[in-house]
Amino acid sequence: GTITVGQSGDTITIPSGATLNAAGSTSGIGITNAEQWVLTSDVTLSDTSEVLVTPFSRFTSNGATSIGTDISSSAGTFSFGQTGIYNIRATCGFIRLNHLNQYVGGRLDFSTDGGSNYNTLSDVYSMLPDDANTHASVTFETIVDVTSTSDCKLQLRCQTSDSGGAKVATDGSGARVYTGIVFIRLGDT
Repeated sequence: GTITVGQSGDTITIPSGATLNAAGSTSGIGITNAEQWVLTSDVTLSDTSEVLVTPFSRFTSNGATSIGTDISSSAGTFSFGQTGIYNIRATCGFIRLNHLNQYVGGRLDFSTDGGSNYNTLSDVYSMLPDDANTHASVTFETIVDVTSTSDCKLQLRCQTSDSGGAKVATDGSGARVYTGIVFIRLGDT
């Protein structure tokens, strides 16, 4: 049988120290979306301005999995299929291409107006030793409130100190994440 507690829209308070056992459907309880996206082609940083990083695909190799499929990506712009509070963590792997390059970095830009304007929420930079094919990585994260599935967008941008001095890299096989983004929906907005 079914036991109904409250009505639609009611708030039910669970006292401190109580245990909640959920059998069957637990819609709305816990994390309802967690996805990992991976860069699928290297991106050469062509000048010192920030370059939009693309293309991405959902990462499912070697046992990697996800909860839900609320996130989509088109030409480097990520969209959200459900409103809510999201933790977003990005990792960028870089390879130095010439000796003039001194630093690399990445940033997460977030829009609340459908992509017309973006604000930088998180950015990190790393120095590169003066050696050919030196590798570096940066990891950064933020928490955003996605209040609209049509207006809220996210982009990953990367930069280097010298034109053609570095590339945002993949592992070359698609078997592991060298550059990627993790989205975890923490709860309702």
